[in-house]
Parts: sequence; structure tokens; C-alpha cells
Amino acid sequence: MACEQNILDIPLNASLIDPDEVVIFTLPDGTSVLRKWSVILGAITPADIEFQVGVTPGAPSDGDPTYTNAALIGKRVRVFRQFLKQTTLVIAGGYGYSFNNVAGTITPSPAFSDEEVWSIEIY
Repeated sequence: MACEQNILDIPLNASLIDPDEVVIFTLPDGTSVLRKWSVILGAITPADIEFQVGVTPGAPSDGDPTYTNAALIGKRVRVFRQFLKQTTLVIAGGYGYSFNNVAGTITPSPAFSDEEVWSIEIY
């Protein structure tokens, strides 16, 4: 049973909203937009990117210094290398990465290594 509720009157729990429910949003310019919740979730939370270096099609190869993907442009990311969360604070000789969200480019330290598993969470 669908009903209209003001988002300010109830706490929003995204997991409790049926994907087929239609949600109305009022934009800053005063216009309102109706969208299915499943469409909104898809736009809010893009799918994670996972690949194995040198194995997965489109993945970087052994020794590649960077990975660029248009899906990363304008996003924030969390990067996991071999299932371990990476940091942007790279200490000499240590592991980490830098991220350019304008170009959608990740630069790992050290470079990509054959058959490593990478997971990039986009949020």
C-alpha cells in the first residue's frame, strides 16, 4: 500500500523502500521529479569495479602504472588490493594509491602486479 510521507517526518531507511515504489524529489529550483526507487539507487550507488590484473578483460596488465575508467570520473572511491583496503598515504616502499577523480585514474604504488585482485568501491 503506497502512501505519501514527508521525508522530514520519518527516518529514511533505503533498504525498507520497495524498488518499485515511486519517490518524488523536490529540487533546489522548486521543480519536482518522480522516479522509481530502483532507478535512484542505481544512480546513487554505482556498481563496484572488480578485476584481476592481466586476467579480466579491460583490466590493467602486469606492470601498468595506472588504471583509468570513465565510471570513476567525479566519484569517490575505496580501493582494495588483494582484499586489503589501500590508503592514499603511501610510505616509501609501501602500498597505496593516488586517485584523480577528474580523469578517473588510479595510480597504485607499487604498479599493478600480475593476477592481483582489485576491488574499487564507488560512493
